[in-house]
Amino acid sequence: MSLPTCSPSAPTHRPMLRRTDRWDAFERDWRRRPTSHARNLRVYEALWREARALGTMPPEDPLDGIEDDVRRIRRLRRAQHLVRAPTGEDRAGA
Repeated sequence: MSLPTCSPSAPTHRPMLRRTDRWDAFERDWRRRPTSHARNLRVYEALWREARALGTMPPEDPLDGIEDDVRRIRRLRRAQHLVRAPTGEDRAGA
């Protein structure tokens, strides 16, 4: 199976779902179903067991990669100060 590639000539936006009316009907029907905490817990536990069997959970070192996360958050916070307020004023200068 080959994955689609992005090319300069590719359209910029293609809807993921062509029949949104069917999707909306599915969601409405799904919301009407009664929920079961016990069933949801069984599903969660089954997914957890599968992740452990695959060796992905829990991570050996929960703090692995924390430095990258901290750097990314700092960059985002700095960038937020550069965003202009709706009135056109710079938030960093306010």
